[in-house]
Amino acid sequence: MKAMKMIIMVLLFVASSVTYAVTTTATPSESLKSLLSHMQTIKANFKQNLYNGKGRVIQQSAGTMAIKRPGKFRWYIKTPSKQLILTNGKTLWLYDKALMQVTIESVKKGIGKTPASLLSGDPKTLTTFFNVSKKNAWFILSPKSKDSGIGKVMLRFQGKRLKSMQLIDKLGQTSVLNFSVVRMNQKVNSSLFSFKVPKGVDVIRQ
Repeated sequence: MKAMKMIIMVLLFVASSVTYAVTTTATPSESLKSLLSHMQTIKANFKQNLYNGKGRVIQQSAGTMAIKRPGKFRWYIKTPSKQLILTNGKTLWLYDKALMQVTIESVKKGIGKTPASLLSGDPKTLTTFFNVSKKNAWFILSPKSKDSGIGKVMLRFQGKRLKSMQLIDKLGQTSVLNFSVVRMNQKVNSSLFSFKVPKGVDVIRQ
């Protein structure tokens, strides 16, 4: 779940990023801002592999995700066990169906001092928190803050569609996500980002 919360930080930031125009002399940060701004909504399937510091796969998962800017995010893990991470931009729910347990916390408290907590759409958000570079097809985001908990984030696009993401934490673990059946800028109902606690489920508030 810790690795998942790191991913939520990044994708919530993607969901709240702002518009920036690309010019022929665009820097990597300007190019990335433009690509992110193109995604008003996104729905996709995902497959995720979590690698330890030695490059061995220690966890695999698959499911679906949806984003609606600004700040709405839904991450549903279908396998190996059903889990739902959901936010409407204010409240964050982490629901484990097998454990019959849901953790509820505010986005501000749950995400902490990360770019995900800044959903105001400030044009300076990206470069305030990240140094952005590009190598081959990958945008590389290195946090400026030493206490961010994130080591490095890498994003790859196919055209204007988010294709892959890699997240390296401070412990050397790497989450590799590949997205498929990507649908962008289609209508996404806001009700998809609300959650009603099922009967009999234990509630933990943080």
